[in-house]
Amino acid sequence: MYRPWLSLLAWLLVVGVVRAFWHIEMPRNWLTLDHVALEGLLKVALWVVPPVLFLMAVGRQNLRQTWRELGLGAPARAGYAFGLMATVPMALALPFTARLFRPDLASIIGTVLAGPFAEEVLFRGFLLAFLVRRAGWSVPAAIGVTSLAFGLAHMEWRPPALALMSAGGALFAWVYCRWGSLWYAIGLHASINLWWELTSGRAASAISSADTMPVSAAHAASIALAVLLTLRLKPTLSPKLSQEFVN
Repeated sequence: MYRPWLSLLAWLLVVGVVRAFWHIEMPRNWLTLDHVALEGLLKVALWVVPPVLFLMAVGRQNLRQTWRELGLGAPARAGYAFGLMATVPMALALPFTARLFRPDLASIIGTVLAGPFAEEVLFRGFLLAFLVRRAGWSVPAAIGVTSLAFGLAHMEWRPPALALMSAGGALFAWVYCRWGSLWYAIGLHASINLWWELTSGRAASAISSADTMPVSAAHAASIALAVLLTLRLKPTLSPKLSQEFVN
């Protein structure tokens, strides 16, 4: 049954925590440590903690039950293994695009670990699943709207960039819905960010950027491989998302 008041509560929470993040993040002059790492940790503080508390209050449940409702009940290692397997093309492209790269711990913390975890929890584990399970939305509608919100949350106002970011959000949402565990979306998101960081990000400070074709082709191949692996191993939608949360 469709419950518009629950939809409104969920959207108000998401809009509030996203606006709070950008309100704090934009000035940047208060940061005394590395910005990238703190940005990721700030996302965890604002995009994970409030949804957890909200679900605990609405569902009158404990932290363990809430963790399961967010899709985090299964072991994390399987999701990260899936992400690394799917992004093998991006890993194989690294020697062809980089002369030298330096490890950047701050970027790994912020861009690879904390950022993808917080984003997947907020937009997929919380918002998408809440709209389907508790507010009565259909899965396709929830995927479409929350993917657009994911793109807008990255401050992407130009249509091409917004479309690309929203398509990425739709991919992660589809992977989550198929596997029934948020760790697969987190693992894929983190792995894509890892290889992208090493070829195009801060850790790639000594990389020749003259030819981006191998990076783009490898990125597209990794997305295709993620879809193929998911279709092969999980041919149907996981029933977990369409059922009411069971304690």
